[in-house]
Amino acid sequence: MKFVYMVEMPNLDPASFCGGFENDDHSCVIVGLDNKETAKELFCKYTAEGYDLFNLCSGFTPEDAAAFEAMAEGTKVRAAVYEGDQVEKIDALEDFSKYGAIFVAAGLEAPKEVRLSGPDFDMTGVYITDQESANAAARKLVEEGVTFIELCSWFDAEKTQSVIDAIGGAVPVGSCGL
Repeated sequence: MKFVYMVEMPNLDPASFCGGFENDDHSCVIVGLDNKETAKELFCKYTAEGYDLFNLCSGFTPEDAAAFEAMAEGTKVRAAVYEGDQVEKIDALEDFSKYGAIFVAAGLEAPKEVRLSGPDFDMTGVYITDQESANAAARKLVEEGVTFIELCSWFDAEKTQSVIDAIGGAVPVGSCGL
């Protein structure tokens, strides 16, 4: 699988806010940008390179995801959303400077962290293999001071709730799988 996670925040430059990993099962990229035009350019670049699964941070809407998906046949694109009491928590959040994201990736022997920094913004992406390791990663992210967490499209409502429960609702949690 070839997977891209796009983060839209002010002043992020995709040339410097980019990281990920590759193994026999996955090629994973996290890339930051500061506008939707750059997102379209990067989407075209990555689809041309064979990437076919895109998850977008909550700076994008489900409608944005549908528009991207329509641009490239066979590509799956999902945007992170918040549901229930998580909507109120994210709407009340004033500090978006420490961001955690959790992604499922096959072929890992242990969780793999990718840390990226931009102007006034730090992100830790954690690649895991199952719900148990996702819950543990979320607890660690909260201990490290993230102010919100977003999950890849593997996390349906039940799996997302498991993460919320694992951290005792300490920070808002959104998911690309809702």
